[in-house]
Amino acid sequence: MVHSPPDMKNLLWRLVNAVQFTCFFVWTVFWITFAVVLSTVTRRRSLALVLARRVWAPVLNRAALLRLEAEGQEQLEEGRAYYFASNHQSFLDIPVLFATLPTGLHFVAKAELASFPFIGWFVSFVGMVFVERGHRGKGLQAVERVTDLLREGKSVISFSEGTRGNGQQVNRFKSGGFRAPIAAGVPVVPVAIVGTSQAMPARSLALRPARVKVRIGAPIEVDASTERHRLAEATQQKVATMFAAARSSRAASTPESRPGPPSRP
Repeated sequence: MVHSPPDMKNLLWRLVNAVQFTCFFVWTVFWITFAVVLSTVTRRRSLALVLARRVWAPVLNRAALLRLEAEGQEQLEEGRAYYFASNHQSFLDIPVLFATLPTGLHFVAKAELASFPFIGWFVSFVGMVFVERGHRGKGLQAVERVTDLLREGKSVISFSEGTRGNGQQVNRFKSGGFRAPIAAGVPVVPVAIVGTSQAMPARSLALRPARVKVRIGAPIEVDASTERHRLAEATQQKVATMFAAARSSRAASTPESRPGPPSRP
């Protein structure tokens, strides 16, 4: 049987992706084991987040053939806690944000992630927050936990759309999570990610090289009088504006010869 050029190209990409995912798995298992052991021995769990930002994420991003560009880090004060609110397109958003935001991050993660070997263990070990969808009581408990983290001076990031988008627009932000920064009196920082949906779309295991842009907006100061619905709407609008601008500039500077989004299996 003779394969056409597109069929052969897809076959080669599948082989490359198989190698990439093998590297992802081996590297993640090794790094999580090392980070947990080191943090336990030194009694400094914060070391695990430092390693995630400076070691695990950069290697993963390079293995995924991502070219990262970030703007706006200079607007953040070193040592200050922030509540980052970002759009969400792909699993790759996690290593991308670890690598580009200049602080240790505690993610607000879906409860389903807790059952994943190694990843779930690491998330639990460093004190990140699991959220169970459709359970109001547990959702409020998660908000209280995020509030405690922020009051302790730790930065938290939430994918405020509540699910992964298609990379074409920023969906409405859910307001529930914004209770935490208001209660803690911590600034909200809008973050826009563009390009990860081209590298690895939601519900797909196909990877392609991509240029990824992360734009960090100016912190939005809050206090006890801030109304969370308006805060969520204002943050979403800022993320949507940055997303549209980054998407336009990325499209204008990306050669037509670049590989397009992967086809669905």
